[in-house]
Amino acid sequence: MTTHSSSGRTVRTGRDLLLGVAVLTLLAGCGAGEGGSETVGDKVPSTPASPAPRAAADGTDLNACEDGSCEVEVTGPAKLPVDPKKFKTGTLEVEPGQDDTVSFTLKQSGNSSTSVQVCSPDGGCTHLGGGGRSSSGGDVRSSTGWTAGAGTRITANGIVITVVAVADGSAVLRVKPR
Repeated sequence: MTTHSSSGRTVRTGRDLLLGVAVLTLLAGCGAGEGGSETVGDKVPSTPASPAPRAAADGTDLNACEDGSCEVEVTGPAKLPVDPKKFKTGTLEVEPGQDDTVSFTLKQSGNSSTSVQVCSPDGGCTHLGGGGRSSSGGDVRSSTGWTAGAGTRITANGIVITVVAVADGSAVLRVKPR
């Protein structure tokens, strides 16, 4: 920016001049519709639509979850194919609902137990039962179910599942080893 002083007044040129022109150009365009004017009155300005949830890194490829690390979009009932032996979990089934929630069911059989902790976005956590052990060596079948919304974090033994987004019967889930 260049400044010049003449008879006690400072005149600014360059950047300030361009900034002023840009502001005036923007102001001249405000409220101008096709006809050059906008009707004000009973009309309430519309708010911009909220952005669509971002795409999952692994798309809809549930097989990306086999190693316990993925980010997938689930659009209907599905099983997350995490290795139950490696991560000490049972079979994890998910189903996005139409009410912006995801239903989870952990099914177990055999002589195993899974500890499940569900934490809401506000930090409140709930511990859920996850099956039992048979002292007689017999086969135990059990299931635990819960529903979660966006921002919920679920820890099931060796994995952590975060509900990244859920809307209109589809959910984006991030799965990471614990």
